[in-house]
Amino acid sequence: MKRFIVLLFSVAFSAVAASPSKPSPTETSPKSSLPVEQLDLARAEAIALHQSPTIYVAQFKALAAKQVVREVRSAFFPQLTAEFTGVITGSPDGDQRLGATGGLSNPTILNRESNGILLSQLITDFGRTWNLTAASKNLALSEAQRNALTRAKVLLFVDQCYFQAQQAQALLRVADETVMARQLLADQVGALAKAQLKSELDVSFARVSLDEAKLLKLEAQNRVGSAFADLSNALGYRGPHRFALVPMPQFAAPKGNLAEFIDQALNLRPEVRSLRHEREAAGQTVAAERAAHFPKITLIGAAGRTPIGEASSTPVLGDYAAAGINVELPLFTGFLLTARTQEAALR
Repeated sequence: MKRFIVLLFSVAFSAVAASPSKPSPTETSPKSSLPVEQLDLARAEAIALHQSPTIYVAQFKALAAKQVVREVRSAFFPQLTAEFTGVITGSPDGDQRLGATGGLSNPTILNRESNGILLSQLITDFGRTWNLTAASKNLALSEAQRNALTRAKVLLFVDQCYFQAQQAQALLRVADETVMARQLLADQVGALAKAQLKSELDVSFARVSLDEAKLLKLEAQNRVGSAFADLSNALGYRGPHRFALVPMPQFAAPKGNLAEFIDQALNLRPEVRSLRHEREAAGQTVAAERAAHFPKITLIGAAGRTPIGEASSTPVLGDYAAAGINVELPLFTGFLLTARTQEAALR
């Protein structure tokens, strides 16, 4: 009679354990006061692209590199400067003269006030400015590729955190089921021990197994919390968030061989493209530094009016205009140009 009662008791527990139950998102995650937000992979990537600070850093660096191109290219355009000059001489005759200063000027010092505009236009520097502009363009393209690389890294990190969170939730569900199964086993062994069909040693083993399952469940809960913290960080949030993750369908395995994938990576990966642009920019910088040894030819013009001057210097008053060609040739710079050329070549 006792065996019959014990068998009925065991069948009842087995029926309870076999009953289907669908855990809700809150049941598969540790208890927390944080609200649960529905999240799928596409929305997670969109949030990361909008909130990640590293993406904004890369974007600003790419925009700054474009402005460097404009800075270097500005040497090709005319340079206009407005000048206002007032001179008071310190000698009565006022016939002091200045030596050549590298530009257009009136060498006679007279009491006067003049207003004018100076024009400077580069004629040629034998390719130095052109090579510097080309190098800055390649550096800007390299920075744009780094921006694309940063975006790809952010998306990869988000995907990894998303799937790790799903894995942690799956492990927590397994841990819950393990605790339920071992709890049922412990209850059954306890009932059999009361009926003197099992020993106390069997009961101790069942309880130890149950405690191990509960410990594994706690570890799984901690892993879920850590996974959600990493996912929140990847999305650009300042604090941890709770998410109800939407399951992803099974991905199809890529078709092709390894050699094709390697060729595709070498042609498309942004860090490889960035290095190519940096290499081209380095070669153009070497050419620019070599061209610094050659002359620089510039057209200089000046036009204006001198409304105020000495009464004895009537020819100084009135409008004036002048133009000329200025040639600069570096003769000796303390080996500066040679060192810059060698530095660029070594880099």
